[in-house]
Amino acid sequence: MRLLHNKINLLVVITLLISAALISGVIIQTRIAHRIIAEEQAVSESNSLKLTFEVHARQHDKLLRNLAGLDGLTPRVLLANSDPEQFMQLFETYPISFIAVTDSSLMPIATFPAASKGILNALPNDPVAFGKFRSDGKITRYYAWIDSVLTRIAVIDIPWYNGANGSPASGVLFAGFPESTGDLAYMIQGNVRLIKEPLPFPISKTMDEGKVVTQLPLYSWRNTAVAALWLETPSKMLNSLNNYRTNFLWFIIISSLIFILFISVYLYRYYKWPLRMFTLSIRNKDPEYLRKVHTVDRDFLTLQHTVMNLFTHERLLNDMIRRRNADNQNAFHAAILAQINDSIYATNHQGIITYWNRGAEEMYSVYEHDALGKVAEELIKSRWIYSDEEAVQQHNLEVDGVMRGRLSQERPDGSEITVDAGISRLFDINGELLGQLYVIRKSELIPA
Repeated sequence: MRLLHNKINLLVVITLLISAALISGVIIQTRIAHRIIAEEQAVSESNSLKLTFEVHARQHDKLLRNLAGLDGLTPRVLLANSDPEQFMQLFETYPISFIAVTDSSLMPIATFPAASKGILNALPNDPVAFGKFRSDGKITRYYAWIDSVLTRIAVIDIPWYNGANGSPASGVLFAGFPESTGDLAYMIQGNVRLIKEPLPFPISKTMDEGKVVTQLPLYSWRNTAVAALWLETPSKMLNSLNNYRTNFLWFIIISSLIFILFISVYLYRYYKWPLRMFTLSIRNKDPEYLRKVHTVDRDFLTLQHTVMNLFTHERLLNDMIRRRNADNQNAFHAAILAQINDSIYATNHQGIITYWNRGAEEMYSVYEHDALGKVAEELIKSRWIYSDEEAVQQHNLEVDGVMRGRLSQERPDGSEITVDAGISRLFDINGELLGQLYVIRKSELIPA
């Protein structure tokens, strides 16, 4: 029984472990799927951000080409002009933070407004490296911080004059366009920030919050990142997946708990509780515990019938042993009574002789096999010597179960004898009358 109890407990534990493993697997799998979707959406948002950024920059490139076509910005005119303030109207018309013109060796010729440390630091100082950076020969863009303002600097070649040998010469026009997160947020639906150094993606947090995070690095003319554009955009898909995952996990957890509860109740009702009843029945040797078990399981029914049969066989064996002991004891008592010289015989509750000893055979000249089964009052007719004593002795028999006195008896051969008799009632363990026991001794006295 203990082995079966342990197996049932082990089954419940295994069910718990399988449910926990299933829930963990669902969590891990959905987490991986969420991460893949978040990363794919981040790439998509990054491409969209680059495209928006490119469109925004190309609008400024168009302005830069128009500026490059102005004669007043050519190096030759600027060197001959003593009043550069006339070009300040450009800043009122266009979103430009500064304009700088250099020769081909990147030596500044003029800046509008006047050259500041921030502007001069933003201009390249290595013609060779900058030439490699501008390998395409078209409008080139790079980024720099000018007085804590991130500025996109667009670069284009402008004509200067023809050289002595007729070869054309050119200068370089630099135009600065400050980046505004307000303008970017208007163009890009999302939370936009400009940061000086890229930050690690908190992808787990943003997935749980239903957001997609992407960064667009912004490079200087030395191809080093000087800033990054940080974009957080809400994702309806991630929100839907988060809600779906939460609902699905709750469904799995509740289903697992219900299943475990069902298994526990089922095992307790149909297995553990019957096994406990079997254990108590065997331990206490009481089949009443088994009768409390109501099951339709064939194995338990077979076990129940087997144990009940064992109890039945045990009861029959005990009854046989008890009956044999009683028979042996009766035989022992009968052997003792047989050795007594007095006449002893017994009747059942109907007065039929059931025991007849040797003394009775000698006193009444009737053998045992002839006396057994006869009615005692018909075989031996008895009357009290004193007629008034009969009522008293009958009362004593009713009250005390014993009466003693002197009787006159007529034997089966017709002769009469006077005897001293002791008559006792016999009862079983339930108080039911079994019969009477007679102890008769021949009296030597002759009645007067």
